[in-house]
Amino acid sequence: MTWLTMADAAKRVRKDPRTLRRWVAEGDLTPTRVAGLVVVLEADLLRVERQRRERMHSGQRRADPP
Repeated sequence: MTWLTMADAAKRVRKDPRTLRRWVAEGDLTPTRVAGLVVVLEADLLRVERQRRERMHSGQRRADPP
């Protein structure tokens, strides 16, 4: 289990940190606060990024708006 800070997570998937904050706000990515830092599981990050990429390429939108 690998935890990444939001900055490291953004670098990992080559996205802007604001994009990851939007994913959190939309309920796709679940953050955890550890010692004052906001972190996410690497596996969750990769799952969300893969799902969003697949939706983008298929032309689908979210089934349930936030």
